[in-house]
Amino acid sequence: MKKLLSLLLVSLLISVAFVGCKEDEVSSVVNASSQNVTTSTNSESETVTSAPLATSSNKPSSSSKPKKPASKVETTTETSSEEEKVYSAKEKIYYGMDPDLYQLSLKNKGNSARIAALMKKAQKGGSYKIAVLGGSISQGAGTSNPDLCYGNLVCEWWSDNFPKASFEFVNAGIGATNPEMANYRIEADLLSFKPDFVVVDFTVNTYLDNNLYNTYSTLLYKILSQKNSPAVMSIDFTSCNREKHDYASIYEKTTDVPNSKITKAVEAYDVPAVSYHNYVWEKINKRKISWRDIGFDYIHPNDNGHRLAASIIACYLKNIMENLSKQPTKITSPAKPESNDYFNLGYITNTAKGVKLSGGFSARNNMAASTRGWSYTLTSANSSLTIPIPANKAVKIFMVFDDGAEGQINITDSANKSKTISSSNAKTPTLVDVGMMESNITLTPSMKKGGFTIYGIGIKK
Repeated sequence: MKKLLSLLLVSLLISVAFVGCKEDEVSSVVNASSQNVTTSTNSESETVTSAPLATSSNKPSSSSKPKKPASKVETTTETSSEEEKVYSAKEKIYYGMDPDLYQLSLKNKGNSARIAALMKKAQKGGSYKIAVLGGSISQGAGTSNPDLCYGNLVCEWWSDNFPKASFEFVNAGIGATNPEMANYRIEADLLSFKPDFVVVDFTVNTYLDNNLYNTYSTLLYKILSQKNSPAVMSIDFTSCNREKHDYASIYEKTTDVPNSKITKAVEAYDVPAVSYHNYVWEKINKRKISWRDIGFDYIHPNDNGHRLAASIIACYLKNIMENLSKQPTKITSPAKPESNDYFNLGYITNTAKGVKLSGGFSARNNMAASTRGWSYTLTSANSSLTIPIPANKAVKIFMVFDDGAEGQINITDSANKSKTISSSNAKTPTLVDVGMMESNITLTPSMKKGGFTIYGIGIKK
């Protein structure tokens, strides 16, 4: 009798492990012995290895814990098998084992044809690129290790679930950047790599973007219209009330996230979208987790938060994978946005030919989107940066001054037109409009304190 009850309990746990990431019934029968599912004497813990991110390379370990966790999370315990791990109640949320995950995090089901087509190709093998485009969260802010950013974890999910194929991660995230800036840099930072799957994130980076619907729509169009028909998803991140972050015991969510204009653009292009925002606040309000469990600060997720974001994306992908034969197959061409304001844009960075620099200027390492361009360090030596641009073009400089920097940058072109940028104009990464410029532009700093970074030069072709 005890053996029969144990078998029934194992079957029940298998069903629970799959509910969170299942929209339709999966027709295939799961073999319990192949899932390594066992029970635990802890009523809040169970061994489950079938969750979206509970892969062999991505189980809880000392290296995957937050750098400075504000609230204690139960650690895993040793079991008789290395493949069997015991998850705490909170870890089951981070790893996508919550039965409500799919329903609570789904924002727009969208058209899954592109994702399904990629999965079918990956089942046979091949090389593919998984990318993220966004701000500091996509860049990896808040993690203790760059490999733990949500984008890289999603790339690992593809690798684990499609072992015949190989996958490379492309990170096109730059902190404090909005969709308008991304339209200038998208070719250099993203499309030039020919990505096959792209997650777009700008929900908490909409400030200073006065044409948000147009800029976000244009980004989606530019990706979807590529010849290799990449799959695209959108994710809504979130933030808590900044003023109350340091002392509040109960955090309040901000009311301007997610922006309705982003939602409108996502729906217009029928892009699958998930919401970290909706899911996190549902769990916080029900006291299942706290902001400190998943937040590095008032806006950036910590390791747990990045893992949860990846679990949310993986949950949507897992549902498609398990129902692959039911997915639509027709890939439609996207309709061009009504506005042409963000087409024919160019982006010049430190890979350009003919750039001349001296004094305190130096080229950055060009290893990622966030490390391209040039830096200036205060020096007594004469310093200048000369960049060749096409004649008579509208120029915007994508830059940021160091914290506490004081001074200005003088910009002149070959026709002796001039513009001055004050340190008060770009305390966060900003597209500074310098107007129409002729041929070469030269930047000459006049700094009293600190330096600055120039990511690139945006031009209207």
